[in-house]
Amino acid sequence: MDDIEKVCVIDFDVHHGNGTEEIARSWTNRHKREQMMRSSSLSAKKQIFFCSIHLADDGVRSGIEFYPNTGVKDDPLGNCLNVAIAPLWANGIEEKRIKTRKRHFDEQTTLCEENNEATMNATQDTTTTTANVTTAVTTTTAAATTSTENSSAANETGREAWMRAVKERLVPAIRAFAPNLLIMSAGFDAAETDLGNVGVDRRGERKVGVNLQPKDYEEMTARLVEAVESCPEAKGVVSILEGGYGSYDASSGLDRDILAKCCVSHVKGLSSFGFDKSTYQ
Repeated sequence: MDDIEKVCVIDFDVHHGNGTEEIARSWTNRHKREQMMRSSSLSAKKQIFFCSIHLADDGVRSGIEFYPNTGVKDDPLGNCLNVAIAPLWANGIEEKRIKTRKRHFDEQTTLCEENNEATMNATQDTTTTTANVTTAVTTTTAAATTSTENSSAANETGREAWMRAVKERLVPAIRAFAPNLLIMSAGFDAAETDLGNVGVDRRGERKVGVNLQPKDYEEMTARLVEAVESCPEAKGVVSILEGGYGSYDASSGLDRDILAKCCVSHVKGLSSFGFDKSTYQ
């Protein structure tokens, strides 16, 4: 392992990998101090890059504080990247806010239309003013619609947001770091119906946080492996099992079928590319 200079750790357990991040940050900071005390003629510095993709919610708006409520900021100096995904229950809050805003604008538009109709029966000068008011209302409504659409996109949740982040944030980060070794903290508790991503609000209602499918784990794994395989000095991939609990049904108890399917899909993703399979663990 002496030829391993750069290690990338990707944690896709549904919870923030706060413990691993703390270890990676401490190692990086200590190594930087040691390097400052040594000769600059040393060979390449050994580096660790840590990234966690996970759900995050502080519970202020939703009433659900998702454990461990960390990992919402990056730490560039510590070589740590955090990709926080909003839970599905936050999408429900957003939809409620959008409906409230739309109802407000509908009421405003109706009021203006009634005023405009009354005004059009008045003088010609007032008719010009009415036309201007109608145009202003139409423009405001269109702007509100555009704002609503942008807000909805900005608050994308669920597997769409998760998989988009894999493609647009994790893969480019791996390629930029160019590790020799990729270590996956492979958690499967972001799967649909898995107990690990369920949140309980202040009223005791259970809500699903994210809904990854088994095929998403195969695609995500394959993309991560492909990214590290494209790096010039890549040696291999290590996968370590983390979270994943299964689904609970009151009549039948704990069902681990979804966990098993996700694990199988993950292994398929690992075997999709050209590394020597003996490097997989």
